[in-house]
Amino acid sequence: MIPYFLKSGSSLFLGSLRVKKMRWGISFIFILALGRWMASCGAPTPVLPKLPSPGPTTPSWKVIGSGLSPGLINFPSITSSGGILYLAYSDYPAGPSNQPTVLSYSGSSWVTVGLPDFTGNSAYYGSIALNSGTPYLAFEDGSTTPTQFEASLYMFNGSNWLALGGKGFSPGATAYESLAFSGTTPYVAFEDEANANKASLMSYNGSNWSAVGGGDFSTGTAYYLSLAMNGSTPYVAYQDMANGQKATVMTYNGVSWSALGGVAFTSGTAQYTSLALSGTTPYLAYSDSSQGGKTTVMSYNGGSWQNVGNAGFSAGPVTFISLAMNGTTPYVAYQDAGNGNKATLMSYNGTSWQNVGGVAGFSSGPATFTSLAIYNGNPTVAFSDGSNSGRATVMSYQ
Repeated sequence: MIPYFLKSGSSLFLGSLRVKKMRWGISFIFILALGRWMASCGAPTPVLPKLPSPGPTTPSWKVIGSGLSPGLINFPSITSSGGILYLAYSDYPAGPSNQPTVLSYSGSSWVTVGLPDFTGNSAYYGSIALNSGTPYLAFEDGSTTPTQFEASLYMFNGSNWLALGGKGFSPGATAYESLAFSGTTPYVAFEDEANANKASLMSYNGSNWSAVGGGDFSTGTAYYLSLAMNGSTPYVAYQDMANGQKATVMTYNGVSWSALGGVAFTSGTAQYTSLALSGTTPYLAYSDSSQGGKTTVMSYNGGSWQNVGNAGFSAGPVTFISLAMNGTTPYVAYQDAGNGNKATLMSYNGTSWQNVGGVAGFSSGPATFTSLAIYNGNPTVAFSDGSNSGRATVMSYQ
């Protein structure tokens, strides 16, 4: 039965048509044809009832990828551009363990980019970035010789993953790789174990790798390196072990390195440092020992570093911090010891820090190696999922 209204002057008449073995689309065409015939005969015109319009969708946390890896993963890293999300991780069960794999997602399904476990050896501290839609992955490379664990940068050429400038471009073993681009030029920051574990930055000119500023630039050992590019100007944040284990951000002006806002500017020791830019303004998130290991975010105002909202705003101590900017709004993801070691994401609304979606600890179980990106305007977090044997899970607030 298909309902209809007949309109004649100011009067409406309700009726229905019995239509058998007809799909809705065919029935709809039939009613339109009937209406035209009735109008040509001077009969009242049938008026179809209006269907209610759908209401707005309430954003919520959605799993857009679960069990994406064969088994436990380490060092997931995500990035997004042009409606495509990329996830890199070290595949722990592979033989040898922790080989790198990259997946892509365009809204419906996940696809392996090139071959899984493409180096044939271990990869640690993976950092993925895009250049004109092409994925690049920097990591500590277990396949390098004669010294293992030198830094390598691979790019995907549409068919295969290729090492730029050959495997192992660093002087020696490395850790804490962080990748960013200035135009088409890739830069990789890392802890240089060949030079007293100091911070180093190298760039690739299409043929060769060279040290930016002549070599290692920190005073002493540097942990948790995080790189961001402001045009051609690099910023490198790290835990400065030679200066009270506090945070330092160094920048290079084309001639020399200098500390932005001074060395060791945090009030306490700073672990899991994560750096991002909003326009030209640097933001830094870290685990703040002066606040019991809770999350603090600071920004640089051109003269000094200032807290963004309250210091130590998380529920409890945090690890695996990942900071990203959505326009001028900072988002920070982390493993939240105050909420069962689950993943938590918070954003700053200009006055205070809020749990995104009103939920602290949005993952179903413990989440390690949290990595944050903005995908199609939506904050998206990848992690090693403790509720699924450490496999890769990706969740997005949309």
